[in-house]
Amino acid sequence: DRKNRTLVLNQQLYIDKVVQQFKLQQSKHQSTPEKLSIKLTSNDCPISEQDKLEMKNYPYESIVGSLLYASISTRPDISHAVNQLSRYMRNPGIEHWKAGKTAVRYLNSTSNLGLKFTGFDTDTGKQKQINTSAYCDASWAGDVEDTKSTSGYLCYVGNNLISWMSKKQTNVALSSTESELYAASSATTELQWIRSFLYELSFDQSNTPSILLCDNQSTITYIKGKKNSNNLKHINIRYNYIRTLVDNKNIEIKYISTTSQVADILTKTLSPKTCISFRDQLVYEV
Repeated sequence: DRKNRTLVLNQQLYIDKVVQQFKLQQSKHQSTPEKLSIKLTSNDCPISEQDKLEMKNYPYESIVGSLLYASISTRPDISHAVNQLSRYMRNPGIEHWKAGKTAVRYLNSTSNLGLKFTGFDTDTGKQKQINTSAYCDASWAGDVEDTKSTSGYLCYVGNNLISWMSKKQTNVALSSTESELYAASSATTELQWIRSFLYELSFDQSNTPSILLCDNQSTITYIKGKKNSNNLKHINIRYNYIRTLVDNKNIEIKYISTTSQVADILTKTLSPKTCISFRDQLVYEV
């Protein structure tokens, strides 16, 4: 829409093909990509050779791959579901397969949703400035098996969502503050790359700090360097990187309430009401 300087992207045709591939055209409406009552674990993986052989009749890798392509292109709202499903690629069970079909049914019910990009005003002259920001969040010890946390971030240029991630953390966080620091680190690294890329496009960011929105006050206090905790000594070196960026005014970290932390949709399974509320802030009906 050139008149209103708006560009929309969706994968409705692709989603329709995926739905047909798995024969879910007549499936019931699914309001969320994950069911709140279901927690996927390795206990759902087949143990006997007979069960493993039976699971070969289900194209699990294909359904996860199809969902992954949608999640990294235009559907950040299914990223956490895909993150969960991807953990059982080697030995999926019937419950994992059902969860995959739940996500496809959700896409079928919301195939008209996609990303919207709008124009923004820029300063005149050779060096232009635009705002960059990110939401970051983590679910501390969210994995019931190894107690590892899940990080999530959403990065914006202006009001446009351009990058997102939902990923299980590699280390066990000893506190919620530590898990949030892992998430903040990932978001900060992505923001720095975006700032560098924009600079190459003549959008100077040197006088405009990127805003990092976090819902953990202890994490914010730690990053700003106002507090040193003995419980965080083992990660001080790694996260001095974030402190340096804050001190240099490349990054400005701000508090946001948990109820407004839209990145929460990337870290855990949410209730339908909360999930839809956050989803509608990410993707739009097009």
